[in-house]
Amino acid sequence: MIDGLGELLAAKTALAELLRRAVAAEPSLAGPAARTCAMLGRQVAEAHHRALRLRLVPLAHVFGRLPRLVREIAAGLGKSVDLIVAGDGAEIDKGVADRLFEPLLHLLRNAVDHGIEDTRGRSAAGKPPTGQIHLAAEAVTQGIAITVSDDGGGIDEARVRETAVHRGLLDRAAGDALDRAGTFDLLFQPGFSTAKAVTAVSGRGVGLDAVRASLAAVGGTIALDSEPGRGSTFRLLLPQRAAMVAVMVVRAGGERWGVPSDAVREVLRPKGGALVVVNGGRALVHRGRTLPVLGLASLVGAPDGLAGDDDQRILVARIAAEDVGLAVAAIEGREDVLLRPATGLLAASPVLRGTAVLGDGGVLMVLDLESLAS
Repeated sequence: MIDGLGELLAAKTALAELLRRAVAAEPSLAGPAARTCAMLGRQVAEAHHRALRLRLVPLAHVFGRLPRLVREIAAGLGKSVDLIVAGDGAEIDKGVADRLFEPLLHLLRNAVDHGIEDTRGRSAAGKPPTGQIHLAAEAVTQGIAITVSDDGGGIDEARVRETAVHRGLLDRAAGDALDRAGTFDLLFQPGFSTAKAVTAVSGRGVGLDAVRASLAAVGGTIALDSEPGRGSTFRLLLPQRAAMVAVMVVRAGGERWGVPSDAVREVLRPKGGALVVVNGGRALVHRGRTLPVLGLASLVGAPDGLAGDDDQRILVARIAAEDVGLAVAAIEGREDVLLRPATGLLAASPVLRGTAVLGDGGVLMVLDLESLAS
């Protein structure tokens, strides 16, 4: 049903384009065409909403397998750990649930191995001998929020920075200048691990980057917070269901790309000379402040083919708590599309939020701007 509705949505988009061409030839069709398209759009959206509800499953299907595995991991490491589960009645799309088990298992392994101290360490810190990990889910406005928190020793930020410097991810000066958020972000770099030896649980080169990529493939995000001596918390934000999303169809590097409309704050058309070179990059003074400008074509590895500022449009997007300008060759319009997880070779790309089929039958790759810019 979902696939069929996706095809129906693509057909609706194609029909809207045909009607635009018909209205150009016969302006009197404008009113009836607009009403017909609006009615069809409402009906497709309602059918899609009802069909998606059929796919919802309780998180108990995922959470129920984890307590036994946590006990086994803890026993193998000589630790005593309780997993406390809450909110497993929250419902989520089956496609998201099917891809959630491995990321959660990895986070729980990390909590048991790196987070929870051994009995001697907990006793020295004045903690009960048995560590606790809380796995909880709740419905929020954006979808489903899942937290994995432990009462362990927290993250040693100095050790993380030292490991990054030792492995050549950044130099000493850059490491010393990193703030708390930047230090935590190092943990999500490919292959990063603070484990000193390879074991059945740690040090195998499969890190939090794989967790982030798995979540991004279903439109999810992950954030980390930690307090020394008191533990760490991972917060996962996931869509409750696969959804029709609004995207801006832009052209860059000779190809069409989808940019989620909710990520774009405004669109600018810079005048000649408005873009300036700053520290080897480009910037634009906008509303009294300097806005860094990145070329979308160069980010996706293609030549931009732009002759000058007048040939560009700048999408102002909020990325990592900062406004950033994305330069594109053209904006072709706005579409409501059924976003599908990337599959095959594309599934390994962390910069894709998913794919969609357009009315002309073409496949649109929808970008994850935050991953792309980083």
